[in-house]
Amino acid sequence: LLLNYVTGSNPNNFILSLGKSNLSYDVIDSSTIGRRVRNKIALIDDTTKVHAHPNIYPLLNTVKTKAGRTYIPWSKKEELEVLFRE
Repeated sequence: LLLNYVTGSNPNNFILSLGKSNLSYDVIDSSTIGRRVRNKIALIDDTTKVHAHPNIYPLLNTVKTKAGRTYIPWSKKEELEVLFRE
């Protein structure tokens, strides 16, 4: 299980944080260790109004387009407990 926390004080910083998370997962997927990591999660800071910006939502959906990746909003962080048990 790999976890990245995605946040930002404005839409650009939020998008950069999400991009860095995706890029790090791409690097891991292309390495030999990538096969051993089943869950790659972006923990999204939904306590800030920035996450609701119209430019953010389409990018969040790109996280789910790759196998083994998902995102979880901070407000639902208890869902992580199930993934940590796997």
